[in-house]
This record gives sequence, structure tokens and C-alpha cells, in this order.
Amino acid sequence: VSLLSNPSMIEIEGVKILLFHGQGFEVIAGDIGVGIQSPPEITVQVLKNRHLCPIWDQISNFPTEEDELVIESTPDILVTGHLHVADYREYKGTLLLNPSAFQGKTSWQRELGIEPTPGLFPIVDLKNFKVKFLDFNC
Repeated sequence: VSLLSNPSMIEIEGVKILLFHGQGFEVIAGDIGVGIQSPPEITVQVLKNRHLCPIWDQISNFPTEEDELVIESTPDILVTGHLHVADYREYKGTLLLNPSAFQGKTSWQRELGIEPTPGLFPIVDLKNFKVKFLDFNC
């Protein structure tokens, strides 16, 4: 088990994977006029901006010499969460992946009109970035 910071860049079998919780995505969705049910559309904007949370005060942070939310190197895969909606797409060679969670709808999601997709676990083939979801719903 490894404990990682948020965000974190890891590498598995030569594949660069950027991990970010996704705080602030609901605000970004509203600002760019995309549905909150479409996390990959939000992450496209994040990649275009080269910043994981370009809206001030949407994420807890602490003063550092460098802004850790700047995307300096384009990842092969960008994994985000926060909205708990399983979805993915490819954008300019980067796989944008939003796994779901093992949690039902929260009061926060009800307020925002988010329909989570719990129990869907993504499997990614690191050779071709094909995605398959395992469904753990009974």
C-alpha cells in the first residue's frame, strides 16, 4: 500500500498516470456550460487549461514554492473522482477516466442533481488504453 498526495503522478509499465480527486469540478462544469454528469468533458477543459483546479478557493491548499495543480507534463491517463460518475473518453492521446465509487447518492449529490453510478470498477489495458467496467452491483 502506498499513500499518495493529491494530486500525484505515478508511472506503471511506462504509462504516466495523473491522479486527482477532482475537487471543484462541479464549479468548472457550471462555468463552461457542460453537464455535471459528464466528468470527461470537465477534464478536457482541465487539460486545456493545464491546471487541475483553475478556480480560486475551490480546493484546500497550502502555500508552496510551486503550484502543484499545474499540469506540466501531459499524462497518458488522467484519473479523477469526486463526482462518482463512471465515464471515460480519449482526448488528444490522453485517456480521461472517472471511476465511480462504492457509495450511494449523498445529500451533496442530491443538491447538485448528480446521479452517481456506484459499483462500477474500471479496468484499463495499459497497452491500448481500452477500458472495461466491472459491475459490482448485485
